[in-house]
Amino acid sequence: DPRVVEIPRLRLENFFQMDEAQHMGVYFLVGASEESDKPAVYIGQTSDLVARLKSHNRDKEFWQRAFVAVSLTQNLTAAHTLYLEKLLIQRVAQVGRYALHNGNSGSQSIQTPDWICADCEDIFENIDTLLTTLNQPMLEPLMPMNSNRLPEKTMVQVKEDVESASEPVRFYCKGLNADAYGYYTDEGFVLQAGSLLRKQAVASLGDAAVRIRTEWLQQGLLLEESPQQLKLTEEMLLNQPSTASQVVLARPSNGWVEWKTATGQTLDECYRR
Repeated sequence: DPRVVEIPRLRLENFFQMDEAQHMGVYFLVGASEESDKPAVYIGQTSDLVARLKSHNRDKEFWQRAFVAVSLTQNLTAAHTLYLEKLLIQRVAQVGRYALHNGNSGSQSIQTPDWICADCEDIFENIDTLLTTLNQPMLEPLMPMNSNRLPEKTMVQVKEDVESASEPVRFYCKGLNADAYGYYTDEGFVLQAGSLLRKQAVASLGDAAVRIRTEWLQQGLLLEESPQQLKLTEEMLLNQPSTASQVVLARPSNGWVEWKTATGQTLDECYRR
């Protein structure tokens, strides 16, 4: 029975007047990251939301909005919130959509009773749904678009790439010193770990692709595979197929025709025609 309250930083005082501010709960501070193009988040738990959020308002600069999750029936204990904090931090780190500002993996009672763990797993799923509804999908895995949306002819032609209708169709982008793969989703194009990117970019490469490649290098997401190639170490979501192909090929390109299935069909043929 959790409730998630979204609070703009400038409206903290309004939240402090609400009943929810008197509850025990977990919270998320969301803002821009200076080190990444991802949004940043700090996750915490407390028995005193007013005091904790006032402290963060003084001490933490990056955040613009807070999201507070409390129980409508006020049945959370300290053991619940500590275990929830740990689950939430672990999932955000695993998913990788947001840059995590926590310096640890969360605290937890040494022996959390099984019934509390079960309660927290149910609460966790509800918080996930509520945050996603509020356009904060920090707990949502990078899920592939359902393959059965492809035309029947396409499904036959790419059957070697797809073992069932629920699995993603893999697309490949190959070029000079580049050999990458990934899949198309409702949120953009997911470039998979192990993809090889051309190291030397052309002068006409767009600003967005240059910025992304630079940030990935600074974050250690790109390692030198050879004098001509860089290897991606983590799965990354890019907002457009063309952004993904430009990052890979290190030159201007149209991702709708550069990304192809193993049998040669373009992304355009599979999803737009």
